[in-house]
Amino acid sequence: MRKRNLTSVAAVLVVLFSFSFTSAQNNDDAAKLKHFKISAVTTDDSLFYKLQVEMDIKPIMDTYIVIVNITSEDADKQKIMISDVSEKSAIVMKWTDISQELRDGLIAWTKPNKVPVDK
Repeated sequence: MRKRNLTSVAAVLVVLFSFSFTSAQNNDDAAKLKHFKISAVTTDDSLFYKLQVEMDIKPIMDTYIVIVNITSEDADKQKIMISDVSEKSAIVMKWTDISQELRDGLIAWTKPNKVPVDK
C-alpha cells in the first residue's frame, strides 16, 4: 500500500514538473514574439487602459484585440493595431508612436492571451 502511494505521488510530481517547465518555456517564447496578438481585457492590467488613452480611443473598450507587427527592421513599417473583438473597425499606428513604457509592456507580456500571429 505504501509503495502504491509513493508511486502515485511521484507520478503527480512528474506531471506537475513537466507542466511547469512547459509553461515557463512558453512564457519565454511569448516575450520573444515579433508578430503577436493579445486578447486584451482592460481590467487585467493598466497597460491595456493606457494603450487606449495613448491611441486616443473613445469610448474606452473593456475588451479588444491588439496586434503588433515589429518584424521589419524599418521602424516605419512596424505597426500596432487595436480593434474591437469583432475586428470590424481598427486603428493602426506606427509602433514608435506609442510610449516606450507601453512597447516594453506589450513585448514583455507573457500571459496565455498573447499568441503568435499565423503567417
